[in-house]
Amino acid sequence: MVDPDEDRPDFGGTGKKSDGDDDLDDDPLAGDEAKSAGKADKKKPKKKSKPIDPAYITAGVLTVIAILIGSMLFLARDQLAELWPGIEGVYEALNLDDEDAQGLRLSAPQPVRIMKAGVQTLVVSGFITNLTPEVQTVPNIKLMLVNKDNEVVQETSQAPASPVIDPNSTMPYRIELQLPVETAQSLRVDWD
Repeated sequence: MVDPDEDRPDFGGTGKKSDGDDDLDDDPLAGDEAKSAGKADKKKPKKKSKPIDPAYITAGVLTVIAILIGSMLFLARDQLAELWPGIEGVYEALNLDDEDAQGLRLSAPQPVRIMKAGVQTLVVSGFITNLTPEVQTVPNIKLMLVNKDNEVVQETSQAPASPVIDPNSTMPYRIELQLPVETAQSLRVDWD
């Protein structure tokens, strides 16, 4: 009969040993001295380092990608607006859309409804920040109430508390609107 595994190499499995193998443990004539000498010749095995878990690699790559996208959205804002005009909606959602060409920025508005002299009044407050190292003239601020179709249904504008703002500083703003329209779903504050 022919052995089907005869032509396959033996990689240390259960197959027959070749004639060139010399294992001290299998030599019945080898004494204790030969065995101890063989052990001294063996090098200490190196510690095996644990492989890096693929989840850590994936998390690291995703973190780097998120940081790159975030910095691109912040630093390349004007270029992205030219290439993709719809990106302005993303900036509005993140309250990053209120930067004027003069280097002034409006913070996110804080609306409050109050009764003032028996009249329902919407009071919107926030901060104006000068991002430049120069004194800037502050334009009027416009409050717009928007309906569910994103159409302006009511608006008012008001002069800021001070017509100028110092370099790299912040000042508060406050706009009041009497009898706000009930159909308004949201509001926007922008430069007039």
